[in-house]
Amino acid sequence: MELFTHVRPYELIQCSWSRSERKPLARHVAQLMDRFNYFTTWIAQQIITPESHNERQMVMCKWIAIAGHLRLLGNFYSLPAILAAFQHNAVFRMKKALEVPAEFHEKLTDMQELMNWHKNFAAYRECLKQAAPPCLPFLMVLQSDLTKMEECMPTYLRDQVINWEKCAMVGQLVQSFQRYQQIPYTFPLNPPQYAWLRALQGRLSDQALLQLSLQREPRESFISSDGTAVRTRWRWRSPSPSKTQSLISQHKRGNSWSHRRKSGK
Repeated sequence: MELFTHVRPYELIQCSWSRSERKPLARHVAQLMDRFNYFTTWIAQQIITPESHNERQMVMCKWIAIAGHLRLLGNFYSLPAILAAFQHNAVFRMKKALEVPAEFHEKLTDMQELMNWHKNFAAYRECLKQAAPPCLPFLMVLQSDLTKMEECMPTYLRDQVINWEKCAMVGQLVQSFQRYQQIPYTFPLNPPQYAWLRALQGRLSDQALLQLSLQREPRESFISSDGTAVRTRWRWRSPSPSKTQSLISQHKRGNSWSHRRKSGK
């Protein structure tokens, strides 16, 4: 919430965050973007780091549960960062880590459908419209709307007349963002946890994460029908009933941490 409250209206005008000559004016927007990407990679590292398959599955379940709480809190900034971590190349390829009990799979599917880009994020937009503040909107959607206006509508009309219609539409979007800035969350702050989350130190690079992922779950290869080509193969899998019950019971005891299994060729 702290980064959101620091964003100023001029940072959202003329796509400042994407233009080198104006980027210094969008410092806080750039920080939000960098924080989102850093958080996503850091979560992916937490999923991959445990050595055993069971521990990685428990990590996945924990992050699905956290994402569910963020959904209830209206935190649409951190929620998609967690969902993006599940799609990180180093995580997505791990078949066993992505096997989760049905209750977690269902919860994850619901959240993925909510934040799906289909019909220009229609599900998310409707959810945000109905949500009661405090909320943290998904900045990428706002940036997308502002970018479309900037690219499709000229700032000046004939004879250098200002396009007031465009100015009004941009102003409405900026004002909608400001409304969420004005109503903060009121739950008590835990200083040690807050400091730890702000730091999030020790993040690996994407390449290092992929190498660690390959160590945890080596590629499965097969020989093609002609006996020469070797390629990697991925499949969807579902956990066995006994394994599902074990993971659910461990999560309910407070040891949770895992996510669903997903892979493709």
